[in-house]
Amino acid sequence: MLSAACVVGFGPTIGHPFLYDDHLYVVTNPQTADLGEALASFGTAYPANAPELGLYRPVTVASYALNALATGVDPAAFHALNALLHILATLALYGLARRLLEGRTAPAFAAALLFALHAVHTEAVTWIVGRAEVLATLFALLALRAHVAWRESSRPLHLATVSAAAAAALFSKETAVALGPIVFAFDAIVRREGLFRNLRKRLPSYAVLTIVLAIYLVARTAALGRLAPTADQQVGHGMSGLAIAGVVARIAATYVRLLLVPVNLQVDYALGATEMPGALDVGLSVALIAALAVLFVSLRRVSPAAAFGGAFAVLALGPVSQIVPMGAFIAERFLYLSSAGAALVLGIAGARLAASGRERRAFVLALVPLWLLVLTLVRNRDWADEEAFWTAAIRSNPRSYRSHVNLGNHYRERKQYSAAESTFRAAALLAEKPVEALSNLGEVLTLSGKAEEAIEAFRRASEADPGSNAAASNLGNALARAGRLADAERTFRQIVSKDPSDAAAKRDLALVLVDLGRADEAVLLLEALAAASPDDARLRFDLAEALRAASRLEEAVGAYARALELEPGHVPARLNRAASLLFLERVDEARLEYEAALRVSPGLPAAAAGLRACRRKLEEARDASPPPGSPPPAPRPHGDG
Repeated sequence: MLSAACVVGFGPTIGHPFLYDDHLYVVTNPQTADLGEALASFGTAYPANAPELGLYRPVTVASYALNALATGVDPAAFHALNALLHILATLALYGLARRLLEGRTAPAFAAALLFALHAVHTEAVTWIVGRAEVLATLFALLALRAHVAWRESSRPLHLATVSAAAAAALFSKETAVALGPIVFAFDAIVRREGLFRNLRKRLPSYAVLTIVLAIYLVARTAALGRLAPTADQQVGHGMSGLAIAGVVARIAATYVRLLLVPVNLQVDYALGATEMPGALDVGLSVALIAALAVLFVSLRRVSPAAAFGGAFAVLALGPVSQIVPMGAFIAERFLYLSSAGAALVLGIAGARLAASGRERRAFVLALVPLWLLVLTLVRNRDWADEEAFWTAAIRSNPRSYRSHVNLGNHYRERKQYSAAESTFRAAALLAEKPVEALSNLGEVLTLSGKAEEAIEAFRRASEADPGSNAAASNLGNALARAGRLADAERTFRQIVSKDPSDAAAKRDLALVLVDLGRADEAVLLLEALAAASPDDARLRFDLAEALRAASRLEEAVGAYARALELEPGHVPARLNRAASLLFLERVDEARLEYEAALRVSPGLPAAAAGLRACRRKLEEARDASPPPGSPPPAPRPHGDG
């Protein structure tokens, strides 16, 4: 029944596509395309195509690679495996709960059912990137269950299982560092051993967990060059200690609310989209946490297993509550491990209430799983595609800058320029420096033929971040497209003056100089750039174009040839080289270039027209030549005689 509940709740997601970060971490990540690369990820950052993100999750990477090896990069297969892993985690929790509850089925089943259907799990199960949470939780539960079994039997096999499962959990995701404290809480609360009682009997398991953690930390540091995210990757970077304490309190209260009442679920809980906590918020959050602590302490006398579930939930929140700085603020997927402990508490409490003899109470409690199922099914629909995903994100958090930008990007990619324009305009009102929104707005306005509005959007983007060369370059290019070449030249010269190393701005400046009729100046700039990047085919082509514009055709022909050596399939270079050769009366060479262009792009009109021009030239030359055997022309007379 538990497996069936998981299938009913999450089975429909098998038809969903890859979404958002799935493309970066899975689809385009070379580590997932090859099992050898996946195994090498034990010594490298994840993902390989963005190592600056500083993540280290080799077991998760290996699961993606195995998935791709078995089925190809098929979203349905990846979603199916995520759902299967969720089923296994649910069954692992059920097995652990039965062991904690000495074989009592009803509360164990209730706990596992709540875990199986909890709506907050959508982000972990439905999102392929969330697999790290599911794997870490599955292996942590298996390690905890093995520890419980080892404490009862002292069999070495159980201790070995603790070691293997703990390692798999940590190498799936770093949040599994909570496993050690959770194991200690089990001994202290359920077995009532406190700090020192039976310490010698507990030490082997603690030693194994400590050794595994040490190995993980060494491997992580070796792979990333550091242990924690860099300062600029931490969401609390630059905040005071008091402010961070307030954020931690807000995060903890938010997580408790999501575990108890999983409504108004969001993709973006970022600091920029969520108001900073005030004194009242912090006070209420601390009061809530304190009340829960008192509840768990009192539960220890009534139900040690429930008290342990509460401790489990709280300890699992530690690594994701900014107590240790992280690169994310709040994320629902972070609750996957903690929810296992919360499900224990709620399942045990619900089973006791249902067994109290009141039919009405039992009926109401029976509706809770149904309520969770409905919430989960509704939430999973928000992940059906990119548009539904970001529309739901904006609906739940209308002030989310990131969600507006990403929805605008989705519309832009589908050439829905009107919708993209309105979405980017809304995004620009939600951030102090909305550079990305304004830049994307400028691009959409350009594609819509609104040149002056595009220039204004790019100007606002540049003013929002005066230090951004990219924003200023966008403005310069917009001015050039609008024919305001003098303004474009001035903009690019300002960039180059501020940052002489900006090769892209120098190239754009050279192209503007060509349009201004100052091709010789452009040639000097492009020659310097090409010398610094001799293998850049695009720069060689630009240099050839500038030489051609300067009527230096022989040099242009050589520059085109160099561009074609670097990129033989560069059709514009081949066409323009052919045209230059034809102008220089090197007709046979021009014909060969046009023929080569047609091999690359069969039926290309410009190449076909050029080839016809070559044939006419050859025919004209043949007609102008005297027939074989004709007498030589009479000599021209000189002077008067």
